[in-house]
Amino acid sequence: MKRISIVLAMFLFTGMLFAQGEAPLAQGESQVSFGIGYDSWLGVPLYGTYEYAVHPDVTVGGRLAFDLSGFDGMYIVGKADYHWNRLMGIPSNWDFYTGANLGGDIAFQGNSGFHFHVDLGGRYYFNDSWAINFEMGGATSFTALFGVSVKL
Repeated sequence: MKRISIVLAMFLFTGMLFAQGEAPLAQGESQVSFGIGYDSWLGVPLYGTYEYAVHPDVTVGGRLAFDLSGFDGMYIVGKADYHWNRLMGIPSNWDFYTGANLGGDIAFQGNSGFHFHVDLGGRYYFNDSWAINFEMGGATSFTALFGVSVKL
């Protein structure tokens, strides 16, 4: 049984090394995302995100989100994500990523503070440029965002 487990683990590892997935963004390409969601600190945010591919598997950028439920706060963060497509053999019309956001919460009335999130997200590109996206994150608050993305 132990040998079968070792062989299976080697097979899976080798498959990941030689996976033929495609990155949704080539190095040097960028995209913007915008939409609405839920944030346990902010309420109902309207957000915009810019991402730039510094590597076929890594994007960096930023996000700005405003509270729509009471117009009493916003956050501004830097963002970095690792995209799993090439490693896991996922086709380029899908995009699965994990990453982190770091920045500040700005309360128009009350306490402003530090903003940190780890996130898990995905996109489905329904043509060469446009996608729907969903992202969840947590740390200083819980966030669930839904929107659209467009490659620039």
